[in-house]
Amino acid sequence: MASSLGKKKLKKKFLDRLAEVMACEVEHDKKGDDVFATGTLEFKDQTVVYVARNEGLAENHKKMIKKMLTWIRVVASTGDRRDISKDLMGRE
Repeated sequence: MASSLGKKKLKKKFLDRLAEVMACEVEHDKKGDDVFATGTLEFKDQTVVYVARNEGLAENHKKMIKKMLTWIRVVASTGDRRDISKDLMGRE
């Protein structure tokens, strides 16, 4: 994907989808006014991804981020894109 889109565009798409997942896929409060922002800080050997919410991250958001981090590490180390519907990692 990076070669067809370009790294900058791919990173933007990743950050946009990450904010969307956090806003839509995690159980939220009844008000439904969660706003998420994402960003990165890049170093020579790593990239730090930041996720912020208008009222701070709740415990369920932190759990989701930990699960995504594990899943991304697996994908990065194996090079294998897993079928999420069959992935047992997300089940509790």
